[in-house]
Amino acid sequence: MVINPKGILLLILLAANAVLLPQAKVSEQNKELDKLKTEIRQLERDISKAKSEEKKTYELIQKLNRRNYLLSRLVGNLRSEHRRLQEQIDTTEAAITQLEKEIKALKDNYARSVKAMYKNSFKSKWRYVLDSESFQAAILRYKYFESFSARRKKDFAELKTKSEELLALRSSLGDESNKKQIIIAEKDKEEQNLRNQIGEKTRTLTEVRNDKKNLEKELDEKRVAEKKIKRMIEDLIAKEIENKRRQRLEEEEARRRTAAGKEAQPPIKERSWVETDGSVFARLKGRLNWPVSAGRIIRGSGESKNKELNTVTLSYGVDIKTTGSASVKTVADGVVSAVDYVPGFGSIVIVSHAGDYRTVYGHLSEINVRENDRVKAGASIGTVGESLEGYVLHFQIWKERSYLKPETWLSSR
Repeated sequence: MVINPKGILLLILLAANAVLLPQAKVSEQNKELDKLKTEIRQLERDISKAKSEEKKTYELIQKLNRRNYLLSRLVGNLRSEHRRLQEQIDTTEAAITQLEKEIKALKDNYARSVKAMYKNSFKSKWRYVLDSESFQAAILRYKYFESFSARRKKDFAELKTKSEELLALRSSLGDESNKKQIIIAEKDKEEQNLRNQIGEKTRTLTEVRNDKKNLEKELDEKRVAEKKIKRMIEDLIAKEIENKRRQRLEEEEARRRTAAGKEAQPPIKERSWVETDGSVFARLKGRLNWPVSAGRIIRGSGESKNKELNTVTLSYGVDIKTTGSASVKTVADGVVSAVDYVPGFGSIVIVSHAGDYRTVYGHLSEINVRENDRVKAGASIGTVGESLEGYVLHFQIWKERSYLKPETWLSSR
């Protein structure tokens, strides 16, 4: 078997990098997990106090919504950590398998060398040399023996090094597997906790749903939420403009340094595939996938009047009523640019698409994505949450800073 040092070195480096490189990211994620757990504990205390001191109110519903959002974020982080550990384990196992093959090859080579030595009867170096028929032959035998011995020593040293590397990788694999089991147990516990809390919210909604004052409070919060989402869209646009400006300056500086002969021409950073073709999303008008498999629009975009409360509200999107907690899917390819909680719309996800288009998904219960995730059309990003009006998804479409009417974009049903 031919030993491939480059292949084994690459796998060992990958296994080592899987441990070393993400440490800063892991530390940052652990801080976020601790922060989420702390806020959840505080909300638990607030909810417990609210239950003991007052009747079920809309304010309590908002606390439950906030807690469920944080629990969903916590579960998402744990799922991400689970995936990272599994990828790390897969890389380590691949490195172990390759090392085992390399060690076997070294052992086979070493055994053949020893066998050849005894077969050719040169157990003694000097006896082998002195048995030569001439001085010239003795010199050649001496050089051959030295080369043969050096190769054996090198094989033995390499065998020892790789055996130590194998032990280290197996130890690392054991640590990774233990961490994975701990994360799985915590993830399963929090997923069950989230399901329990969603059930508690459903029971609480039943008690407050018929109170007109609670409906008025929800409507007021939705008005505020619409403005907040608009500000979030504007902030995302400003952030993307700044990122493009910074990238352009870096490219100009790289070209200047290249022209001055200070360094080789660096590769230009590839544009995000979200930016590549602005006409892709535009061509979907009238044919856009619905964010839920089944549902009907109960409230359109623009101004709408609530007959029961006799109020007029401006909505940047549509409300789609579903049967139960349906899966929410992205309407087109894109990148998750925001995951947040907005009182009035609860947990929301914003996805950026080609050509400065963005879609907003509100009133989510469970969230399956994280910021910066790439998503394909039809990918599940969460489930529809329950509000005072039942299971309702709030859906918006934006082109830069202008909201568009989803009714004219969604395909006919």
